[in-house]
Amino acid sequence: SDVPQESLLQSGKVRLFISHMGFGGYTEAINGGVPIVAYPSGCDQWYNAKRAAEASVAVAANPKMKGLATTVMDVLNDDSFKARAEQLALEAKLFPTDEIIIEHAEEILLTDSETESSTTCSTCDNPDPFSW
Repeated sequence: SDVPQESLLQSGKVRLFISHMGFGGYTEAINGGVPIVAYPSGCDQWYNAKRAAEASVAVAANPKMKGLATTVMDVLNDDSFKARAEQLALEAKLFPTDEIIIEHAEEILLTDSETESSTTCSTCDNPDPFSW
């Protein structure tokens, strides 16, 4: 019932990902070094597909996915897509995500403790709706 998409994309066995380009699948493909054939349909998918194409790790599927086999073979036969996807995967692994998140959290905590701000909720009796 569940496809372990992230594990598959990280396995080194997937040569191409056909994706609607939701943020999860997009980042999982990048982290796995897997080129993409994109077929976005809404929300952030169009933006993600455009960024992936600009980064040379994706191509757009034709409307209604006509000629999909040809598009897939074109990407598989062009080593530049795989090389670029692998390069981005390496760069992503070097990016200090955890450190950046911790720094931002600390900045927020310091800012909140230094400034007095009262948060009220007009729909409840709790003056601070975030104090679970």
